[in-house]
Amino acid sequence: MAIVELAALLTVLPAGLVAVYLWLLQSRKGGLPITTADCAYDKSKYGDILNWDKFCLYIHGKPTLIISGEFHYWRLPDKSRWESILKKYRAGGFNCVRIYFHWGYHSPDNGIYKFDDNRDVNYLLNLCESLNLYVLAAPGPYICAETQAGGFPFWVVEKVKRLRNLLFTGFKKYDPEFSDYQKQWFDNILPIIAKHQITEKSGGCVIAVQIENELIEKIINLPFGLHDEMRFLCKVARDCGINVPLFTNDPMELGSFISKPSSNFFNRGSFGGWFTTYKLQHTFDDVYNYYGDAFTRTAYESVLAQGCTMSSIYMTYGGTNWGTLGDIDGYTSYDYSACIREYGYMSSRIRELRLGIHFIRSFSDLFTRTERVKNPNISTSINNVFNLQRKSLMKNVKPGDEVLFSFFRNFNDHQTPMFQVFVAYKEGQRREQKFSMRCLLPYKTSFIALGNYTTITGLNLIFSTLPIHLRIIQNLINEIWIIPVNVGELAFQGDITVDGNLAYTIRKVGHAIHIVSFDDVGGFARIKSPDSNGDLYILRLHKESLSTLHTTFEDSYWAKSNDFTTIPHSPLIVSWGTQNVYFDPSNSLLETQYGDQEHEITILSSKEPADHVRFQSHPTYPLPFVYKKQFTAGEKTSEVHLVPKLVRWSYRTTNFNDLDWRSIDLKNGGPIENFHASGHILYSTKFPSNYSSSKVQLSVNMRHRCTIFVNDHFVGGHTTFSRQLFFPGSKNGPELFKHFGDEKYDITQFLHPNGDEEKNSLVILVESWGLSRQSVIFNDVKNPRGLLSANINGLVKETKLSWNISGVDLRKLDNPYNTTGIPNERKHFDWKESEKGICGHGVVPNDGIRWWCFRFSHPIESKFKDILNAPLRLVLYGAFTSYIFLNDTLIGRYYGNGDCAQHDYYLMDGLLKFGDDENEIIMMVYSWETVNPEEIVVEIRGWEIDDVKKSGNLIKPKKGTDEDIELEVKPWIVRKEFIPLT
Repeated sequence: MAIVELAALLTVLPAGLVAVYLWLLQSRKGGLPITTADCAYDKSKYGDILNWDKFCLYIHGKPTLIISGEFHYWRLPDKSRWESILKKYRAGGFNCVRIYFHWGYHSPDNGIYKFDDNRDVNYLLNLCESLNLYVLAAPGPYICAETQAGGFPFWVVEKVKRLRNLLFTGFKKYDPEFSDYQKQWFDNILPIIAKHQITEKSGGCVIAVQIENELIEKIINLPFGLHDEMRFLCKVARDCGINVPLFTNDPMELGSFISKPSSNFFNRGSFGGWFTTYKLQHTFDDVYNYYGDAFTRTAYESVLAQGCTMSSIYMTYGGTNWGTLGDIDGYTSYDYSACIREYGYMSSRIRELRLGIHFIRSFSDLFTRTERVKNPNISTSINNVFNLQRKSLMKNVKPGDEVLFSFFRNFNDHQTPMFQVFVAYKEGQRREQKFSMRCLLPYKTSFIALGNYTTITGLNLIFSTLPIHLRIIQNLINEIWIIPVNVGELAFQGDITVDGNLAYTIRKVGHAIHIVSFDDVGGFARIKSPDSNGDLYILRLHKESLSTLHTTFEDSYWAKSNDFTTIPHSPLIVSWGTQNVYFDPSNSLLETQYGDQEHEITILSSKEPADHVRFQSHPTYPLPFVYKKQFTAGEKTSEVHLVPKLVRWSYRTTNFNDLDWRSIDLKNGGPIENFHASGHILYSTKFPSNYSSSKVQLSVNMRHRCTIFVNDHFVGGHTTFSRQLFFPGSKNGPELFKHFGDEKYDITQFLHPNGDEEKNSLVILVESWGLSRQSVIFNDVKNPRGLLSANINGLVKETKLSWNISGVDLRKLDNPYNTTGIPNERKHFDWKESEKGICGHGVVPNDGIRWWCFRFSHPIESKFKDILNAPLRLVLYGAFTSYIFLNDTLIGRYYGNGDCAQHDYYLMDGLLKFGDDENEIIMMVYSWETVNPEEIVVEIRGWEIDDVKKSGNLIKPKKGTDEDIELEVKPWIVRKEFIPLT
């Protein structure tokens, strides 16, 4: 009988699964009366301004490469630094930024929206326009980005039952109330963005608006996302005046809300680095070393190989999770090991990437419309170095005459850097032949090789195994290539002559193939053919010069009247020799930053600089368009001392009895329902001194850290955090085993004697590392936080605990992230002077929460603050916990017990005061163990970094066998100079 029943079940099971699938499919479609036409981009009206096909974007009819980098303005609390960072995007070759607009950052409470000071997004968009940066605007409402609640305001999390329409993990049900709140955000943010659309404003910067983030339509081909969710947001965007194209971002194309089949010209990739999290001892310097200098370029060029002409790199500059912006997955620094490090240093990663960007921008007239070559004309002597080949699709070009782009990346099993490239080539009517060319490509690096290309002078390049980093068209007559001092060759068709100061060899293959190679030195060569009207100049640069190679391209859209001839695919100006350059063509002004070891700048320009600028001819490149300028003598940056004295120490202690307490039921005692979701919450109870056992035990279940005091005595503390799904303190996904988070403490020794009339007091200080971010399918934003339960075993049976709570109501703050959660954090009295400060006193757990304050003067004199940039850091060591305020802004969270690997905290340039104005740092400090004075380090220093390999990693003193070996390291300081070219 059982077999018959099983057979019957197996018969109906497939039909049941099909029925469930069809129900899911139909229920996900929704029923809102919104059509595709209601939300579609109006090409008939705006197509002349902005359009696209399967190859690329067209702006005013011009094919345009979009090279974008992620920028989070809300991770820079000092608005004054936005411009300097965005100029580094331009210096890195980017022409666009993608910006997440953070709902929670702008809305502390229902109906309240702030767009002032460092939340002034209108100023930000104006700034992008002044810097000729396109903008991909991403107002969410959900942004993820390792920020609390994925960017949703705390008040929305409290009010909405189904955030992101998630009924539970893996299943959605449309929530009209949630949609209404999303509309409220769009109604406030989108009109600001709309004013800056390229379709609305002459010189506007916004070219597209992203709707939602990682919403996902299908997972493993199962219907998941709600069509009404996307429909509604798109329609609201159009109603708010957004008329540029709408797009979305998903982890996987196959499961996303996009038209199918889709084109492949747009990609947003997380190949700028990666983040690290709590309980890991890896710093962002370790993450940088893991990925290496070439990672971002290699990943980016792999995307380009797929035909992508519009890409955004996450992250380009990470910034800082100042305050409590970060979610449970990220601590204070959000350096991301990105191209631009947290304190502003342009690492080798952006220097490498920039060389790849230079190539595609200078060949953008050929690169914007390509297709993959099914049968490439090249092969290699070793495996896993050649990726694929694409051909340019230009009008009026015969089949076989297309320019070829060959994508190389060295993933060879044996990490072999040197190999042969075999090129198949047919000379006229002759039989096809193969010839070999040498190529050098270090392991895990990449480049794009040029082939079948005719220069403006008429030279026919068959193939180059030398990376051509940059092409410059000079006066529509000459062409200039910048190449590395590297092993490689150039193969030309036809007779050529070569001169210049580079030693060279030419070998002939076949009837008229001439292969040129150069000696291992820097210099220049000029190559001509008998029929050339102009010259091809080869400038060969060493690696050190290439790492500082800067260009300024000007897209046709931004072109303004200036003294420079604009060819979109040819740079206005080229320079090398300094670590950062920004060129303003409207004023012909070059802004450069250089360090102690950088003594000159070389400029390549078709326009001769003015005599008063004092340029000289270059000895290595004695050409009429190359100029050299020595830097003027001034303050030696190496003599600047960046370890200021910490003075005027004082302290105060938080008295728990003085705080405002209110009674609660622990079942409703979490941070969300009490609006205490930033930093700390305090819980207290009192219980009589009547015990039923000789051992009294406290059991605590909380998230994520707690510190326990009984009768003003420190009892202990612990952390509940997990990187695994479902476990207590899980950083992602719902907690299925939250009740397993109990920790037990024997509190007997801290209690009053049995029968004593005085009640015992219990205070539990709980710190939340942030709300989970409700990512993808997970319904985890309301994972338990705060004190879940607390029980005392060993009291007489009738004892009942009544709980009180104290914290900071985030709805009443101007910025809900700028708080420790301790109600008296900004108390200005009861401070006591301390001669030696925390380093002389140490940290004692029984002190509870102690606030330490000190002051310091900026080591850079105010008269030099506009010409010297010397970022500072606060260095902390010692097994204590601290929240750090710099001039009233909460800039960092420190965990010396090992919960977090960070010891160096960026003191944001724009928050610092100069001259006679002292800077103030206040540290909220407590500890789970006694920390002796000699174990504590609190100092302010410059960023002593690796400026040789250009990683930007901190250089730490190495330990010797008997004593510390002091390394001679210097802080990173750069001097700024403005060079007028006219």
